[in-house]
Amino acid sequence: MLILIPIGIGTKQYHGLFGPFVRNSLGGVLYVVFFSLALFFISRRVRPLLNVAAVFIATAGIEFLQLWHPPFLQWARARFLGRLFLGTTFMPSDFFYYAVGAILSYGILHLLLRYHD
Repeated sequence: MLILIPIGIGTKQYHGLFGPFVRNSLGGVLYVVFFSLALFFISRRVRPLLNVAAVFIATAGIEFLQLWHPPFLQWARARFLGRLFLGTTFMPSDFFYYAVGAILSYGILHLLLRYHD
């Protein structure tokens, strides 16, 4: 999990080959994987499917929040961590990358459960 933090932040700063894809899409995959792992380590009793579904739904909710622009959200989005966690622009294509992250997370959680027992 700790390695996902610098990689995830790095995707937001990346300007090399396929820069727009890495900045705008790959980060969504890593976001879902990170929070699925976080939920797993908080409570291993949460079944993998419920885990990734909850993270996907929460992430989708955050994506829809990008359509709402009240002052407190605008204030948060004006800061690095606010942009990192809340995003700035609603993009329907992000849901695909969240789904990829959920599928990847589901596989990772199954592997972790297999080797944990």
